[in-house]
Amino acid sequence: MVIHFNNGYLLGAMSHRIRSSIILLLILILSPMVRAQDYPIMITIAVTPPYFPKVSLYTEQPGKIIAVITNTSNIQRQVYILGTVTGEGIRVYTQPNYNMPNPVILPPRGSFQINQFNISQVFDNKHLVYEGITENQIIQQNGVPEGDYTICMRAYDYTTNEPLSAESPQCCSNAFTITDIEPPVIINPVCGQEVNPSFPQNIIFDWTIPPGANINTQYNMKIIDVLPSDRNINDAIKSATHPVFFEKTVNLSFLILGPSDPALVAGKTYAFIVTAIDPKQELSFRNNGMSEVCSFLYGGNGTVSTGLKIQLISPRNGDTVKDLPLFRWLPMTPAPNFTPKYQVKIVEILPGQGPASAINNSPRILKELYDDKFRCPGSAVEPGKTYAWQATRILPGESRQSSEIWTFTLPKVFTPVVNLRGMSVQIADQATYNKNLEFWVVEIVLPSGEK
Repeated sequence: MVIHFNNGYLLGAMSHRIRSSIILLLILILSPMVRAQDYPIMITIAVTPPYFPKVSLYTEQPGKIIAVITNTSNIQRQVYILGTVTGEGIRVYTQPNYNMPNPVILPPRGSFQINQFNISQVFDNKHLVYEGITENQIIQQNGVPEGDYTICMRAYDYTTNEPLSAESPQCCSNAFTITDIEPPVIINPVCGQEVNPSFPQNIIFDWTIPPGANINTQYNMKIIDVLPSDRNINDAIKSATHPVFFEKTVNLSFLILGPSDPALVAGKTYAFIVTAIDPKQELSFRNNGMSEVCSFLYGGNGTVSTGLKIQLISPRNGDTVKDLPLFRWLPMTPAPNFTPKYQVKIVEILPGQGPASAINNSPRILKELYDDKFRCPGSAVEPGKTYAWQATRILPGESRQSSEIWTFTLPKVFTPVVNLRGMSVQIADQATYNKNLEFWVVEIVLPSGEK
């Protein structure tokens, strides 16, 4: 008889109940072919995927080990069972002098599917012997090492201890391969990349989901500040002490370092690593689940990318204003625990200068404030002149975002509107500015008409 089926596809596609029934049926069909004629008891075993490195998972999860014990004799048998897990240089088996608390009773010519309770008794940790590996090593490594394994069982008479079934390999399972799961692979930021700062801070870290990892897998992200910046990043991660710059465990394959997280500083180098964690401790990851260590340079020149500019609103570029200008720009997106500071430059454009050269050649900051607008003071401008202006936002770490450079012109004669004790008043048509005395000579018309 030849039976063909794709084990991986069939077992993965069908429900647990259907899968177990099919395996049990195959075991019963194949039983006569593998019967050991010298013994009255025959045991057939199948191990279903996925294959875990922890021995205890095979005894705790129903359907992982499907074993059928058949009495080929004409008398009732009471037996106990001993088991063995064999791998490359490793053997874990039940103590030879161990008897199950209660016998398995087999009627004449009858079969019995060994249940989960029986299997947990056979592979009880309290009654296992380890060869080629220690129990502590299995605990520390979260299971047995990678390799090919088989599970075997043998039946003994419950009263006389006489072996009633064949030895290995006749009463053994299919060979199954245990492989550790690869750790995550970092996708972004690319190792060694220079990351352009953004404000509010919004840096995306993402990585691959390891093939074979279950939906419960967690990922620990750790970021450290590399000091000095040319230090070996692997050594820096290994020797990092708590608290580190940033550390967080998430259930997704990405993490966003946002404005509420510690602020990255432009010009600094950071190293980071992602570690996969199985909270149920069912899976074993290579390199203890740790990805390679990567690093990135945050804003190599110590400034924010030129693409991140403040958007000016008024006075519009090239405007001739009719009153003392109100300087306005779009506010930044609110960020928790941070209020941005702004610097405003207003510089007269001299003959032969362009707006950029006027701004760049003048170190004078007219105003520093924590708002997104302010009214130009009369002492800062003169009628009939053209000015360049620019707003700059100061970010954490002294990084900066600057606007474009705009211009505006004041006419030789103009009628600015100002507030006087909360009243809007109109200044007379002819305004004369006395630069030496620093005051305006004006005619004020009150709402009553009185001048």
